[in-house]
Amino acid sequence: LAFLWVQEAADRYQDSYRDDLEQRVSAYFARLTGRPGRRLRLDEKFHVHAVDPDGQELSPAQLSQGARDQLLLSIRLAVADLLTGSVELPLFFDDPFLHFDQERLLRLREALARLAETRQWVLWTHRQELAEWGAEVVRTPRSAPERPGTHFSRRGAVAARPGED
Repeated sequence: LAFLWVQEAADRYQDSYRDDLEQRVSAYFARLTGRPGRRLRLDEKFHVHAVDPDGQELSPAQLSQGARDQLLLSIRLAVADLLTGSVELPLFFDDPFLHFDQERLLRLREALARLAETRQWVLWTHRQELAEWGAEVVRTPRSAPERPGTHFSRRGAVAARPGED
C-alpha cells in the first residue's frame, strides 16, 4: 500500500512538472519560431512532439535542422527557468545557432534582448554578425582591431573567437 502511495505521489509530481515544462517550452518555441500557435507536447515519458497550430504533431526528426535547434534552445531555456527558480543564473551559449537562417537569427536576437531583462547571457561565436549584437567591453589579446573580442549588451555578452571564420 505504501508503495502505491509513493508511486501515486511521484506520478502527480511528474504530471505537474511535465505540464509546467511543456508550457514554458511552448512559449519559447512559439516566440523563436514566430508561429504563435505552435507548441510542444510532452508525453508521459517526456518524449517531445511539436504541435502545429492546425493540431498536426511532428517528431523532432520531422522538423528542419533550424527548427530542431530552436526547439532544443526552447527546452534549454525552459529547463533553466525551472531549475533555477527565483535565482536567475547566467546562460552560456557556444555557437549553438549554426543552422539559423537570417529570419531565425532576427527572432533569436529579439528573444535574447527580452531574456537580458531578467537574466545574464553569454554567447561565444566566430560569426561577426552575432558579435555585433552587443557593445564592446573587452578586446581579447589575439583579436585584430577590425575583429572585436568580448561584447556586452545590457545583460547579454557576446565573445567573438578571432580567426575562426
